[in-house]
Amino acid sequence: PRGFHRRARLSDAALIESLDRVDDGQVDRATAPAGFVRMAAALRLSAIVHPGFDAAWVRRVLRRGGLVVALGRPRYLPPSEAHTGGHYVAIVGLSPHGGFIVNDPYRATSRRGRRYRVAVKTLASFIRHKPNGRLFAIQRPRAAQARSLVRTRSQAWTPGT
Repeated sequence: PRGFHRRARLSDAALIESLDRVDDGQVDRATAPAGFVRMAAALRLSAIVHPGFDAAWVRRVLRRGGLVVALGRPRYLPPSEAHTGGHYVAIVGLSPHGGFIVNDPYRATSRRGRRYRVAVKTLASFIRHKPNGRLFAIQRPRAAQARSLVRTRSQAWTPGT
């Protein structure tokens, strides 16, 4: 949410707590896929749900400036503190060798940090082994994207070049 400039005045903890209440009205309870979509809407963001795994779709969303969140089984990712049947990770970039860069909130105590590279096959297993595993594209609403694109193009282009 911070990358999309929403609710910037809230601390991270306050933002998480407010979104947790939007999910199902309770704090510290597992987030359902429908709750995730409600959280995006509360931040005035667009959430597009994609069932299963599709590497080309993930790449397309990332190249267009979106964020992808994946729901899957944590045991199919590198070791972390995740001990639940389901786990969300953010796919934040493309690795140089065709895989993805993942930001995993449950790797807080890892010496290597929360971000790591993951092969396409590994990410596919993570999502496919969770019965309700899916991908979420989080983006600014289309109108805001179009305004931002026009502004970027007009700033980058100067007459006579």
